[in-house]
Amino acid sequence: MREELAGHVATERSVAWDARERRINGVVRERIGAVVLAECPFVPGDAEILTVLCQALRAERSALLPFGEEVRQLQGRVLLLARMFPNDGWPNLANELLYGSPETWLAPFLAGVRSARDLARLDLDSVLRELIPPHLRPRLDLMAPTHLSVPSGRRVALDYAPSEGPVLAVKLQELFGLGSTPAVAGGKAPVLLHLLSPAGRPVQMTRDLRGFWDGAYRQVRAELRGRYPRHPWPEDPWNAPPTRKTQKRKP
Repeated sequence: MREELAGHVATERSVAWDARERRINGVVRERIGAVVLAECPFVPGDAEILTVLCQALRAERSALLPFGEEVRQLQGRVLLLARMFPNDGWPNLANELLYGSPETWLAPFLAGVRSARDLARLDLDSVLRELIPPHLRPRLDLMAPTHLSVPSGRRVALDYAPSEGPVLAVKLQELFGLGSTPAVAGGKAPVLLHLLSPAGRPVQMTRDLRGFWDGAYRQVRAELRGRYPRHPWPEDPWNAPPTRKTQKRKP
């Protein structure tokens, strides 16, 4: 019977994303019209999976391509420089663009990728760095550093992920004597200071450090020096030594 119908049998290869198993599946089917005679799985090649995988990435977005903290910081740094220097050629690394067109930037790195587990192994930080033109890469650390040194001598991490721009969260005692608000992007982007209490809670958010010392500091000092007596609360923050240490208890 099969030999008699051989001229009517069509063979098709199907490649699809299985949302339940979270992987690419390939199936070869033999059919006559709507009747499936036989089917068996096969491992599709890279060229066969690209369109299907990119469609799945667009549909499931962060569920398949989670951007970790390292990637979020890189995105924020590059987006800041693109905004500050719009004519320099910095790439647009916004989530909407990346999730919406994975074939334009991720395709060269999808060789051998067939599942959500494979996607999770991708080094997305390195992938996104490849999108930065080579002549701009040395400027990334120079213009958008990951850390800033503060007067206490400590290097503090910057957070580029917030929408309001880069944030520097630091205990206010570490900034005694500093009048100018730290800035990045060649001085064009003052950071948003989250001035922290000894417990690590923000007591003031400002881009005007001088104004804080001359104004709101007095109220902060009045409210917190009794609560944290082992930390310095000088009347004159301009001439106090910056420190991250506590004071010795008085006998």
